[in-house]
Amino acid sequence: MNLTVRFKDFWVGFQENENIFLDILVDRGYRVAIESDDKAKVDLEVVSVFPPYPNVVDRLSSKVNKRLPHMFKQILNDRSNKLEGLRNSLCGRRVFYTGENLRVPLDESISGSLSFDQDNFGTFNAYCPLWYLDLDFYNSRYSARLGIKIQKEDLLKPRVLDLELKTNFMCAFINNPESTRIRAIREFAKQFNVDVYGSYSGNRVASKVEVATKYKFMLCFENDLYPGYVTEKPLEAYMAGTVPVYWGDFGNDQSINRKAILNLADFTSLEEFVLYVSSLSPAEYREIYEEPFLSKVPDISRISEILYPNT
Repeated sequence: MNLTVRFKDFWVGFQENENIFLDILVDRGYRVAIESDDKAKVDLEVVSVFPPYPNVVDRLSSKVNKRLPHMFKQILNDRSNKLEGLRNSLCGRRVFYTGENLRVPLDESISGSLSFDQDNFGTFNAYCPLWYLDLDFYNSRYSARLGIKIQKEDLLKPRVLDLELKTNFMCAFINNPESTRIRAIREFAKQFNVDVYGSYSGNRVASKVEVATKYKFMLCFENDLYPGYVTEKPLEAYMAGTVPVYWGDFGNDQSINRKAILNLADFTSLEEFVLYVSSLSPAEYREIYEEPFLSKVPDISRISEILYPNT
C-alpha cells in the first residue's frame, strides 16, 4: 500500500528519509513517499514543535532578546499551549511528536501523540522518548552526533573495560548551562578535574566518542526532571565508552538498566552523590561499567498503532 508522509516542524538535522517512524511504516508493508510541500495532500503528517510559529514568536520577541538558550523552555511551552491554532494542512492523519519535555496539546486536528508522557491518555498517546530515535529497532542506526552506528545487540550485552584507557576522571559536553548540571560540575571539580566541552565552554570538538573514551565518567544531566523524560544523553554517554553520571527520571520504563547509570535522582543530595561517585573503587567502577545499557529492547507496538493504525 502506498503512503504519503510529511514531517513538519522538526529540529535542524532531523533525517526525513531515515528515522524510526519510516522504519515502522516500511516494516508494516507500506511503500512510503516523503512529501515536503505544505499544500500537497498527504496520508500522514507528523508534526513537532521546533520552527517558530510566527504569531508566537512575534509576541515573545521582546522577551527573547537574543537569549534563546535561556528562554527555550518558556518559548516551547508557550508554543505548545497555542497549537490549537495550528494551520490545517491537507492530511488524513496528524500525529504530534515532541523531543522536548512538553505536554501533549489539546488540539482537535491531532489524531494521536508520541511523547515523553507515560500515560497513554486512553488510546491517544504512546511513550516515545528521544533516545528511541537513536536505537536500531529494525537496522543499525547511525548517530550523526556520535559519528558511530548504534546496534541494540551491543546494548544488551556487557561491555569489557580497559582501565588503562581511562586516564581522566570526568567530561561534560554542555550547550545549555542549566543550573543543576553546572552546580554538579563545580562540586565534582573540587575533588577531580572535570573537562567541559561544547559551546558553553567555547571548546567544541568534532567527535564526542574520540574525546570521551579516555574518561571514566561523562556528566549528562537532563534539562528537567519529569517521569519518562529521558533524552539521548545517557545513551550517548554509554556509547562514548563512559559511565553516565546522570540526572533524570525513568518513570515506569524498565528497558534501561539502572545498574549501568549513576543517577543523582537516586540520592538525597548532590553532596552525597558527588561523594559516592568520587569514592568508587576500581572494582566497583568496573562492575558498573560492564553492565549492559539495556535490560530489554523497548516495545514499540503502541508507537506503531498511534502512528498509523490498521484500517
